[in-house]
Amino acid sequence: MSLMLRFRLGSHECLKMNAMRILGYFLFTMTAVAIVTAQSTFPFHPQQSVYIVAVQGNLGDPSLSALDLAAEKEIRDGFTKRATFNVAPSLSKADFVFFCVTEYKPNVKARVLLNVLALALKPDDFQNNRADLIKLRDLALWQSTRSAKVKVKFKSVMEDFHEFALKK
Repeated sequence: MSLMLRFRLGSHECLKMNAMRILGYFLFTMTAVAIVTAQSTFPFHPQQSVYIVAVQGNLGDPSLSALDLAAEKEIRDGFTKRATFNVAPSLSKADFVFFCVTEYKPNVKARVLLNVLALALKPDDFQNNRADLIKLRDLALWQSTRSAKVKVKFKSVMEDFHEFALKK
């Protein structure tokens, strides 16, 4: 009889553990769906204004990094040339932020871009979390990471963004 009781308790515990696993999986799935839904609810469309920020350096804390004005100019020129989005003169006038963290090959005469992390963010998300790269990545409406042994080109990053933003 005690063997039968152990078996029943064991089965009950097994069912309870399986139910907990299913509940955990359900909660994980719903959280992931909620994040994706929140990110996808931002409607990108032509003629929105974009504020461009590029920093070079410390990937852990963008607020400690130096502005990468050359990268900002190249990205701004790319947006202007495509004429899909308008470049905003300030964060307060932007519909979204295009934020890049750049890393260049050290100790070479010519600047060779090795890595770039690009994020599209809501202005408030950027303003409120600008010192926390992990949080910015979590809040990103879109993101891309490019790395190369030779050279990364901003053009390919911007093409990826435009493709994403304008898909219907």
